[in-house]
Amino acid sequence: MCSAASAPGVPRALLLVWTDVPADMEAEFNDWYDREHMRERVEVPGFIRGRRFAAVSGAPRYLALYEAQSAAVMMSDAYLALNRHGARPHFVDGPIVFRTLYTLHV
Repeated sequence: MCSAASAPGVPRALLLVWTDVPADMEAEFNDWYDREHMRERVEVPGFIRGRRFAAVSGAPRYLALYEAQSAAVMMSDAYLALNRHGARPHFVDGPIVFRTLYTLHV
């Protein structure tokens, strides 16, 4: 194990979220995701940061990368409460979302 991996603020878990959004809801979805959705999640204790990327080409169009102190953050009451609150109702059936949670291997 590398000693830097145990330093405070070093992520030990990553949540990757790939999203494709229908063109007719893309602007509204991006505004909501960037201003509300991501901000709410990175304010949960244990999250280090969240960043969002757009594909240069290909699909899915967007990738959100959330860094956390541990995978347990995604099981915390604070995080689960956000997921119970959910997305805006009209986004539930529109975007295509894939999520994968990773933990530090070394």
